[in-house]
Amino acid sequence: MYELLLEEALTGFRLDVGSYPDSTVGLRALVENVDQNAKWNGPYLQPAVPKDPWGNDYVYTAPGQKVPFEIMSLGSDGAEGG
Repeated sequence: MYELLLEEALTGFRLDVGSYPDSTVGLRALVENVDQNAKWNGPYLQPAVPKDPWGNDYVYTAPGQKVPFEIMSLGSDGAEGG
């Protein structure tokens, strides 16, 4: 549901900072300047990173498999393989 919104915010982040946030910083980098990067021009999302349709955090992995990043929801049970 919010995956497109997150992708657009990540693109804005990359255009400003020069790279996508890594997995350790994650999507939090879209709402706060976690690394105190001088090029950060956010927040890229307001007021916060949205939850998936079940109220869980999205899983963000960077780099992803053959792509710069991956965003996924773990579904209603919030567990892998659900």
